[in-house]
Amino acid sequence: MDTVKRRDASNYLLDFLTWAIFSLFGVRLFLVIFNNPVIGRGNWHIAHVLWGGLFMLIGIIILMVFYGKSSIRIASIFSGIGWGLFIDEIGKYLTK
Repeated sequence: MDTVKRRDASNYLLDFLTWAIFSLFGVRLFLVIFNNPVIGRGNWHIAHVLWGGLFMLIGIIILMVFYGKSSIRIASIFSGIGWGLFIDEIGKYLTK
């Protein structure tokens, strides 16, 4: 099995990283503005790591189902948003 690098892979990686950083800072800003709201009861809450996983899953499904440059770009955006949400939650657990 041969692997071939995409010509415009750097653009997709830039989209991924840009949206990951945007979602990471967006979540932090939201939590600061609304004084760290928690959805749930007691020790159980709906963490945004779940939303991050959902966005990454959507990105993977788009890559597996659709062809074309626009689908790759959309998948990189969804995956970037999901990665940002995921990393923010991991950072919260590490600093707690």
